[in-house]
Amino acid sequence: RMAKKVNKASFAEFYLVYATSQNWTVPDFHITVCHWLDNFGSLGVLMMPRGHGKSTLLEAYNAYRLYKNPEELILAQSATDADAKKTSRATAQMLEQNPLSWNCKQARGSVTKWWIKGSLEVKHGNMHVRGILSNVTGARASLIVNDDTETPSTTASPELRDKLRYRLSEQIH
Repeated sequence: RMAKKVNKASFAEFYLVYATSQNWTVPDFHITVCHWLDNFGSLGVLMMPRGHGKSTLLEAYNAYRLYKNPEELILAQSATDADAKKTSRATAQMLEQNPLSWNCKQARGSVTKWWIKGSLEVKHGNMHVRGILSNVTGARASLIVNDDTETPSTTASPELRDKLRYRLSEQIH
């Protein structure tokens, strides 16, 4: 007997369902960003002014990618470990509260590395979060999301800028 293929929502639909469940008003440009994130290819840069919801959109995008593929391995990096943990908690909350993703909630792990229900991955975690200057040697990812990695705490000196540049260049490996 063949399993029935389930059509999953687009990112815009996923985001709108979550936003509706949270009673958010969604600006039109968020839908444009959703379509771009759903189609940007293998490398993209999303630049938005402060206060326009970029981090929230990226956290929702992480949740969406896990909803679409329980074998997705996401490495989310921010300026600091603490900022990266905020991303992790927000992504987990979005999976938990979006009616579309009821079947792929966080099953095990901690805030820095966790697995969703149904994942066969045993080593790397579906969601792995770290500060950009933290060590992630040996991490594997099918998607890397850098959110606010270039901040005063990572660019205040030539040494920090060199280290940031090096850490970003490591991501291709």
